[in-house]
Amino acid sequence: MNSLRLVLGAWLLALLAGLQAGVGLLAYSNARLVVMEKNVTAEELELSRTEDRKHEEMEHMDRQLLDHALILARLMQVHLNWNRIRYRELNTLGVVSLATAPQGFVLFPGWISTQFRGPLYSEVLRQVPEIRFDRSELEEQLNDVTGYYQVDTVWGSSFRSGSLNQDGMALDVRTFAPDQVLYFEFNDYELPSGIKVRRVRLKAPSSRSVPTAQSFNPPRPRLQGGGGNRGGPPAPGPAAGPGGPDQGSGSIRSDAMPLRPSVFIQCAYPLDLRDRMVAELDRKLELRRDELHEERDGSLNHLAWQLGLISTATFLVGAVGTGILVRWGLSPLRRLSEAVSQVTERDFRLQLDKESLPEELKPISERIDSMLGQLGRAFQREKQATADISHELRTPLAAILTTLELALRKNRTEQQYREFMTDCHDSASHMARIVEKLLALARLDAGTAMLKIRQLDLAEVLDQCLEVVAPLAKKESIQLVHEGDTPCRIHSDSEKLRETILNLLHNAIQYNRRGGTVTVRQFQQGNDFILEVQDTGVGIPAEAREMIFERFYRHDPSRHNDGSNAGLGLAIVHSFVLLMGGTIAVESTVGVGTTFRIRMPREQASGKAAPRRILPALIG
Repeated sequence: MNSLRLVLGAWLLALLAGLQAGVGLLAYSNARLVVMEKNVTAEELELSRTEDRKHEEMEHMDRQLLDHALILARLMQVHLNWNRIRYRELNTLGVVSLATAPQGFVLFPGWISTQFRGPLYSEVLRQVPEIRFDRSELEEQLNDVTGYYQVDTVWGSSFRSGSLNQDGMALDVRTFAPDQVLYFEFNDYELPSGIKVRRVRLKAPSSRSVPTAQSFNPPRPRLQGGGGNRGGPPAPGPAAGPGGPDQGSGSIRSDAMPLRPSVFIQCAYPLDLRDRMVAELDRKLELRRDELHEERDGSLNHLAWQLGLISTATFLVGAVGTGILVRWGLSPLRRLSEAVSQVTERDFRLQLDKESLPEELKPISERIDSMLGQLGRAFQREKQATADISHELRTPLAAILTTLELALRKNRTEQQYREFMTDCHDSASHMARIVEKLLALARLDAGTAMLKIRQLDLAEVLDQCLEVVAPLAKKESIQLVHEGDTPCRIHSDSEKLRETILNLLHNAIQYNRRGGTVTVRQFQQGNDFILEVQDTGVGIPAEAREMIFERFYRHDPSRHNDGSNAGLGLAIVHSFVLLMGGTIAVESTVGVGTTFRIRMPREQASGKAAPRRILPALIG
């Protein structure tokens, strides 16, 4: 048998464990969600920082390129060596002397074609400017970032770094508007050698012009618009040469060549430097992501350990507390059990303060108290019945012994012996009836009582029972009346049905007043058969109606001093009726009489209503 304490403790611990598991999983899932969101946010922040860092580094490298271009513009020296070609004087002298020269008319068109804006003039401008740098100052100002640089003038002179070899960076000066004094732009470019570079193109005025002979100002074209000295996007100009701005032929138009030169500086560094910088930042980003993942996993593992330890500690505390609570909660049951264990066969009272019990146990205590009261009364009735049965068995037994002693004292006549034997037979028959009732109840309790169903004529059975009790009714001057449908056939056990009717008739006669009436009725009600036995006796008090079917109970023991009844008749009636599938009820009014009503199922019943008739043979 399972212990209630263990069962309650186990269920409470299981509930506690389930609750802890649910709370732990909920807390872990929520915390994990928060940690994951925090990790994602941190990764996005690191990615944003890395992208910003890349942008900053690229801008820094672009600023270095621009700074180097400005340094080149500042350090560059443009030497105007006009002594190399005395172009104006030679041109004037040639035209004047053609008239006196032999065959001058042949050479005159050639000299005329070499005007100031002609092709020869452009070639002259290419030869006059020279770009020079102070090598020591240049090496001091530039670092390794700028791997390639090239300086061009609007006149066509060019200066290139040694890393460019013979391949220069293409330049189309037409992409710059004449009114742009200072302008720069960045782009990615591929050298003719296939190397990809990041370059800056800068247009700036020459900072230092050093003439090598007498100053000479060649004619300059007018600037369009007269823009300011700030850099900006180039103004619209002529169409670019084949290949676009970065792939131009580099030829310089004569109408875009002022005599004060503008310089075009291109500085570049290999894109491998930027790619290595980006790769290094990406590598650091991946390392940072790995660190964030490790921090996330470590936080989750630490949280899981904390939740596990907290759950374990809570479960242990809960187990101890559960034991204490269960013991405290079951203490009223323990007190009730101790009070029940103190009940003895001599004292059926429950020694317990019912007010100290919880509300849930008070009904149980009341039922136990009521049951003990019924048990005490049953014990008392059983003791009384045992005494009555002993008395009833002892009386006929004593009569038998006395009769036999009288018969044996002396010789008797045959008639006298017959009388003695008759008395002994009556006493033995009375004892046999008592024993038979006890055996019938014992078989009912054991469940061995069997029904022998057969078809019966109920009216005939009732008449037979009335004839059996007629002598007793005549002795008490009681009238027997039979009312009901005749004939009436049912399927039932004849012996048990007859025993039931006889017990009810004996009970009605014994508790009737002298000169009273006992009425028997049978009739059909729906699919059931009703049998009523009504008397005009003293009646049964209301408090005794619930106990009249208990064994050995007699609500008026003074009526049985003759030992004719031991209080077993109605108990047998109740048991037989239930066994046959029926029900029994009692209606009684004190001083008026009692009616016992039996409802039995019937399979077949037929007959016409018969008038109320009084059995003449049964009228005393």
